[in-house]
This record gives sequence, C-alpha cells and structure tokens, in this order.
Amino acid sequence: MFYRCMTLTDWYAEVRYLVLRVYSYFIRGYHGVAPMDTWALDRHVFRVLAQGMRTLAKDPHGYPMWIPEEYNLEADENGAAANTAAAIDCWKSWLNDQAEWLEWYLADNLDITPESSEAERIAAINAYDKKYAAFKTVVLPHIMQHVDSMWD
Repeated sequence: MFYRCMTLTDWYAEVRYLVLRVYSYFIRGYHGVAPMDTWALDRHVFRVLAQGMRTLAKDPHGYPMWIPEEYNLEADENGAAANTAAAIDCWKSWLNDQAEWLEWYLADNLDITPESSEAERIAAINAYDKKYAAFKTVVLPHIMQHVDSMWD
C-alpha cells in the first residue's frame, strides 16, 4: 500500500495539500475562484463555462435574437423566430456543441500509446494541432462573440 512507505515529510505534504483543497473549496464558494484555481485558470474558467452551458441547455427559458439568423430560421417582422420551439432547439444545440468543444480542450487527450508507430504518433499530433488551431481561431472567438447571450 502506498501509505506504508510514506515518510513524515510525505505525510506533511499530503495533509498540507488536503487542507489547501478544503480551504480552496470555501474560498471558491464565496469568491467564485480560489488561489488554487489560478494554477490553471484557463481550465477552471472553461470547466465552469462548459458546465454552465450544459445546465442552461437543459432548461432554457428563451433564445438569443441571433439564433434565427445563424440557423437560417424563418423570422417574423420583429426578427424573432416564427417557430419558437425550433429556435430553442437550435439554442440548446449551440450550447451543447460549444460545451463539447470546451470539454475536448479540458480532456487534453492525445491518442498516442506506447505501441504507436512513429507515423501514427506524427499523424495524431498533426490531427490534434489542427483541431487545436480550429478551437483557438474559430470556436473561442465564436463563444466570446455570443457570451453575453448566455443569460437565463
């Protein structure tokens, strides 16, 4: 078992880390972010945003006014969607798609195994780099363009 061979210094570091996690839990609950979260602030913000998007997609109470135009839905004279149910479905789809992209970033998953050949490794790295470039140049700007629409 791992704990049997731990030294006193190891135990001290383990307990100190656990105390820091408990402290961070309460600070995060009060302020929304803890000092521990700044170690990887991008990951913290994307995790919160992805979870919020999934929650909003489960029970939206409307849709933003840009949905009919972006999804080529029939609009009425005021620019609102003629079919509200279709617009809400499109809004849910958009939220889930963007959350999926953020979760992909958080997973940081590169499909390379020790048994992979050099050609497979290079192909996997190139595919990851291509998807990451699309994430940074297309997806993130699109999310930021519509971040003010994530109300409920």
